[in-house]
Amino acid sequence: LHYAHGGDLHDVTEEHVRAARHAYYGMVSYIDDKVGHLMKTLSDTGLDSNTVVIFTSDHGEMLGERGMWYKQSFYEWSVRVPFIMVFPAAAGGSSPRHVSANTSLLDLAPTLMALAGNRDADGEPIESAAPMQGHSLLGLARGDQTTWDDAVVSEYTGEGVCAPCRMLKKADYKYIYTHGHPPLLYHLGHDPHETDNLCGRPEHATVERDMREQLLDGWDTDAITRQVLASQKARLLIQKATGGIPTWGYRVDRREDERYVRNAGAVQTKAKARYPFVEPTPFKREG
Repeated sequence: LHYAHGGDLHDVTEEHVRAARHAYYGMVSYIDDKVGHLMKTLSDTGLDSNTVVIFTSDHGEMLGERGMWYKQSFYEWSVRVPFIMVFPAAAGGSSPRHVSANTSLLDLAPTLMALAGNRDADGEPIESAAPMQGHSLLGLARGDQTTWDDAVVSEYTGEGVCAPCRMLKKADYKYIYTHGHPPLLYHLGHDPHETDNLCGRPEHATVERDMREQLLDGWDTDAITRQVLASQKARLLIQKATGGIPTWGYRVDRREDERYVRNAGAVQTKAKARYPFVEPTPFKREG
């Protein structure tokens, strides 16, 4: 990640870190102000009585901690996200509470479905197109959840990593597995900065074994590695053949209507593309 993020290209000083954090907190204040305007508008229009509001994000951000920036790691600064829900009494809302249990963005869709009564706009039962791994958070939010696994899994096989990696956070323990590299085990209650790796210590052997088994259950790292390498090979071939630039987002090529022979005169183009080229027979009118 250090090299993928260009860390070797810059000399980051303490002044740079302070300025970056200053700007980040400024952006947080800006978003907070805009969310406040939205919430006030809901209140002024009376829509707050039947509107569910959820504030969350897709990833966290390293702001110089451990000398790191951006995301793509499983340190708490990068992997944790805000998750704030406000729902009215009509949806079962209750007094504000803070939930410390481990939850995941995978729980967002089941939560929204539960808020809708698991029915669509026509009152028909909602059926997901594929099995959902998450669970509704309404019970935790209302304070009447009697059981909760208190474990979340996150995995990453994208830019900046050299092998498939996966993380399991269960209660205060966090276990990180990177294929082909030593594992990491932290107790966040005692070690919030994640600097004391507990792997290999006899007193934590049971926790390490159990978390490793749970994390790797149904996750074939050798197969994933083969799939990743095959995918990279195929995409690299296409990129080189088309002269394209690497991008993670799909983009429509605006020149598609000019590339195909049918739009350029199919008959003429196909005739000239024949090999070996044969001159067309001159048309002769009889009589």
